[in-house]
Amino acid sequence: MRITVPLAALLALAMTALLTVTAAPPAAGAAAAVGSYTVFNMPADGQPDHTIENHLVDLIDGAPAGSSIHGAMYTWTRTPVAEALARAQARGVAVRLAVDKEGEGGSNSAPDNAAIGVLKNAGLTRLVLCGNSAAGNSSCIANRSNSLNHNKFFTFSATGDLSQVVFVSSANITNPQLRLFNNAVVIHGDAELRGAFLRHMDNLLAQRRNNNYSASADGYFASPVSDIRVFFPPRADSSGGTGAEASTDLVVGRLRYITRYQSGCSLDVAHAQFTGPRAPVADELIRIANLGCRVRVVGGDNMTDYIRDRLAGHANITVRGLDSLHSKYIVYTGNYNGAAGRSLVFTGSHNLTGPSLRAHDETMIRVELPGIADSYRANFTQLWSRAG
Repeated sequence: MRITVPLAALLALAMTALLTVTAAPPAAGAAAAVGSYTVFNMPADGQPDHTIENHLVDLIDGAPAGSSIHGAMYTWTRTPVAEALARAQARGVAVRLAVDKEGEGGSNSAPDNAAIGVLKNAGLTRLVLCGNSAAGNSSCIANRSNSLNHNKFFTFSATGDLSQVVFVSSANITNPQLRLFNNAVVIHGDAELRGAFLRHMDNLLAQRRNNNYSASADGYFASPVSDIRVFFPPRADSSGGTGAEASTDLVVGRLRYITRYQSGCSLDVAHAQFTGPRAPVADELIRIANLGCRVRVVGGDNMTDYIRDRLAGHANITVRGLDSLHSKYIVYTGNYNGAAGRSLVFTGSHNLTGPSLRAHDETMIRVELPGIADSYRANFTQLWSRAG
């Protein structure tokens, strides 16, 4: 029988070799408070790891009648999450989804895609397969040629003993993703944060086009409850285009708050894709290393030689490669924005590429909650040990 209470799922996951979940949800009857935990896929020897997918199914199965689920996804070919959403809709949960029309390689629109078939036949409250054929894209908000809806998040008004839940991941819902290293973070108890995601979902579902969306009212949010910061690309450069410009680079803007050395400060970067148009990010890594902080980078198979060469030879910077990496996160410990001893994580669907910044619908969040940075550092240690 499927476990539908997230606490039980977390206890089971905690028995795995890697610490995949931290800061478990509160027990039944506990006072509502902002909490968070992490979930990681750590495939071994090329074998599939269903940890993130199973946890998402558990969250969906835990949603009670009368509650609501919203979600946005890029490539979707596996059926377990789709079937869980169909079950949720059937028992009275309002399910609204914004999905990229094509997905990688056009797989979402393939006639034999069983997962999309399940979603189409489930009678969902709202299902939008985003795309603008005239512009040659499959995005919901960005409106450039080849723009994508690259988001990978879900929200729940309630599930199990949790309320106001936001699930943000790096993983698509496909078979290949099960064999790749991926990450997810779950925040619960912050109604303001979920409200920001719901406003964003409204724009995704309505396909309100804006190539500088992250500079709009709904494209950025700072929670007064948890201090989580949310950034929703695309972000145009200062001329409205797609140039490699530091002043409008969302990641550069965050890293520029690191201005002082603190003993033991460290910056760990695990990104599947890191390419030339994000050279300003590489330059920030070099600047932070010059402050004296340790900088380590694990890049996936789409980390270009241009970036490797740019980072090579600098003191305090080490770069390794891990072809099976699909995670997208940065974890920093040290002085940040003038305050010592801070630990922050930046994660989501956002790759360190030009299109992820300028041309795609994406999510990037900054999380500074107890235990989250520790969990990501533990995960990075595992990735670092496997990288070459």
